[in-house]
Amino acid sequence: MTATGTTDSMKSHQITGGNGITLEVKEWGNPDGTPVLLIHGLLGNHLAWGRQTSIVLRRNRRMVAMELRGHGKSEKDLSPENYTTGRYWADDVNAVITTL
Repeated sequence: MTATGTTDSMKSHQITGGNGITLEVKEWGNPDGTPVLLIHGLLGNHLAWGRQTSIVLRRNRRMVAMELRGHGKSEKDLSPENYTTGRYWADDVNAVITTL
């Protein structure tokens, strides 16, 4: 922890989302700062947020970037319902918000 309350190290979390899928979630910044949840688009991962997780933003923000099911280090289950059921995607976001 530096004097500004930020941490330069990234934390990794594994969170169980909808239908039991394990999600990879990265966290940077000030643990007491305003939380910001970053959700990438198709074919992305947490690396899409490099500029948004800069040291300047981390000073006052708690940056949380989830890797969507089937992306990055999140679990990849080939069952079609894991990607076509909207409720599972909503459950994933809810799991990240309520856990962190």
